[in-house]
Amino acid sequence: AHERAFETLRAESEEIRALLEPAREKLSGLFRMLGMKYTDHSGMNCMDRARAMAAQRRRQNELACPPRPQRKTKKKRAPKTTPAKMDQEAGSE
Repeated sequence: AHERAFETLRAESEEIRALLEPAREKLSGLFRMLGMKYTDHSGMNCMDRARAMAAQRRRQNELACPPRPQRKTKKKRAPKTTPAKMDQEAGSE
């Protein structure tokens, strides 16, 4: 009984996939005609889809506002050593 149910599910999913492919192609063609970019994440599993969408969002954000130029960091000056300190260090040796 389980085998038959799995086979019917497989057959139905293949039918759905066969119907979806031409629809996706038509949709991507429509997006191209409108001058928009069409990305279809529906074929991916959830983690891959999330990564792809996040990467796309990052790229769009970088294009929208380029990174700020970094400030020049000042070099820290070495502390001045006083002669008294040097004498104390020499005496302790």
